[in-house]
Amino acid sequence: MIDQEKIERVAKRRIWGARWMAGLLLTTAMHDIGVIHGYANGSFSFVSEMIWISMTLLFVLLAGGAFVRTAAMRAALYDESTIEHGRRALAFGFWGALLACGVCWGLSRYVPIGGPEVARAVITYSVAMALVQFATLEAKALKE
Repeated sequence: MIDQEKIERVAKRRIWGARWMAGLLLTTAMHDIGVIHGYANGSFSFVSEMIWISMTLLFVLLAGGAFVRTAAMRAALYDESTIEHGRRALAFGFWGALLACGVCWGLSRYVPIGGPEVARAVITYSVAMALVQFATLEAKALKE
């Protein structure tokens, strides 16, 4: 038998981890766009790299036990509602990808945008949207 408080604690860490990963994706993408277009100066690059390193370290520290959870713990964490939240988050990320494609297409009418930049923007934005949506759905489920 697994303690319900421990399950909720790990689920809350998973929620914060998803939010941190979305933030990490977006800050890294903003930094890289700044570097490509010459907006990033030395202090901006340093701050961005420190944020990236600290977010990565926090994620690694908070994700403790991910590889050594028992089968009962994994079953308790990945129940039907979590699977459904993942499906809904992926659908939301798909719509985010379509929105990002539309924005990139609109921008390409006025500014030359390369294929790698568009691919990076679409992937980054859609994955970040899916992660935030998953965290939001999981947080709502924990509050109920």
